[in-house]
Amino acid sequence: MSETDSLDEAELTEVERDTLVEVEEPVLVGDRERFERIGVLGRGGMGEVRLYRDRRIARYVAYKVLRKVVEKDPGYRSRFLLEARVQGQLEHPSIVPVHDLGETADGELYFSMKSVRGATLHQALDSITTGLPTAQYSRRRLLTAFSSVCQAVDFAHTRGVVHRDLKPQNVMLGEYGEVYVLDWGIAKVVHHVETPLTEAVVVPQRTQTRAGAMLGTPKYMAPERQHNVANPQTDVYALGMILSDILDAHADQGIDPELEALKLRAIALNPGDRYPTARALHDDLEQYLDGRRDLEMRKQLAEQHARRAAETLGQTQLDAGARSRAGQEIGRALGLDPQNRFALQTLMSLLTNVPEQLPPEAEAEMEQRWIERRHRTTRVSTLSTLATLALVPMYLWLGVRDWGLFALYIVCALAAGAVQYFGGPGRISFGVGLMLLLATVTVMSTSTALLGAVPAGFAVIALAWRTGVHKTSHGLLIVAVCGLWLAAPFVLVELGVMSPMYEVHEDMLTILPKMHSFPAGPTLFMVALTTFAGIAAAVLYARLYVGELRRAEHRLTFQAWQLRQLIPPES
Repeated sequence: MSETDSLDEAELTEVERDTLVEVEEPVLVGDRERFERIGVLGRGGMGEVRLYRDRRIARYVAYKVLRKVVEKDPGYRSRFLLEARVQGQLEHPSIVPVHDLGETADGELYFSMKSVRGATLHQALDSITTGLPTAQYSRRRLLTAFSSVCQAVDFAHTRGVVHRDLKPQNVMLGEYGEVYVLDWGIAKVVHHVETPLTEAVVVPQRTQTRAGAMLGTPKYMAPERQHNVANPQTDVYALGMILSDILDAHADQGIDPELEALKLRAIALNPGDRYPTARALHDDLEQYLDGRRDLEMRKQLAEQHARRAAETLGQTQLDAGARSRAGQEIGRALGLDPQNRFALQTLMSLLTNVPEQLPPEAEAEMEQRWIERRHRTTRVSTLSTLATLALVPMYLWLGVRDWGLFALYIVCALAAGAVQYFGGPGRISFGVGLMLLLATVTVMSTSTALLGAVPAGFAVIALAWRTGVHKTSHGLLIVAVCGLWLAAPFVLVELGVMSPMYEVHEDMLTILPKMHSFPAGPTLFMVALTTFAGIAAAVLYARLYVGELRRAEHRLTFQAWQLRQLIPPES
């Protein structure tokens, strides 16, 4: 292979395939035969990097040599020596180690170093912006690599070295997570008071930058570099510009406010507003990355819990235990990630798909609410019960025939109202109140039989009390009880306990009132009044029932709407 040959990626892969070899004993060759030249890795304005194979250790090393066109220039030789000594003394995992520095028999100045493989950050960013597959260059990975760069630069600063040419082209990303800061060719050694003498990089004075020289890449140079200022904060500015490049490459993902603040502080035009050190930038970035790592882990765990909840809800036999487990999984998912869309959708499905049979606990809770609502409705219906006492003056106007029945009517009405208002929500109070109301209407039937207010009274009582129970059997029981009370006076007549309440003569029905009389004028007024009272009572009970139903619908509709607000709109 000639000296002008350079290795492409495929050839280099083939060359390094057998880097690790098994030998029984070392091949102890002399120094002249030890290194076999393979090819050229790259060229720059000052130097050329070649790949050699170390026959003695069976490894590949990189040689950087000063190009022949400048090898006689004292300035370039001085700069080359500076790079070798600075890089060699900065022993850090993210700085390529230097093995040797010397001059060949042909007069070539060189230094050897570890051969590193990978892509530069510049190449990685290019692949992202050009739309190539970039899974290996995710924003998280690049930010993690950038954090390592900050550490390496801070390490150099603590030893009095300023890089001065930090840019994506000088950051190498290895295939196995390695990160290297390259090209220390224009580094400047500036020993600060706080730099320990035992840690300071030592170079001959003649290798320092000539006065008035300004080296670097303009885009990544801090404003004060125009005035030949080079210090750790100028490197911080360059780091901020590299961070900006990374964020711009992944701009489609949006930029978190924390990252934007990091970038803006690092590239502040006023040095006093920048991060004082690369370490400070690194620490803030690590705090952000720790939070992001924790957030990503929480999101992953939340997704797992949400999936388990969905799988549970998809079971054929979805009993109370399964719904409970699904609810617990959703709770864990939302506890980890409140914005997890899948968990929120599963929660909506869990809450809106109501089973026919409620779990025992929910059934008991609904029963308790039903009793409380029935008690509330019963207390309100006390008004209609006491309204029957408004007929007392009417009966007195009509003329009382049987004061015993009249007194019984008043007592039953008062007792029914008292039980409705003061009785508890239990079944006993509910049943006693029903019986007293039916007794009140039954006493009225002794004067009007099945005419007038009696049918309306029985109908209103049946309606009101039927809305207070939710089981079909209880509704049938109420109908049966009303029928028994309605038939009671007629049974007593058939048994001879009471005299007949009416007589039938051919096509005539004659009412035989027992509690009061029926004079012409007041009778018509009473018929109209009791008919209106029956209609008003029915409307009142219906209003109470509709009101409860409306409140339930209002509550459920609002809850469904509020649940939908838990799911953020799709972007």
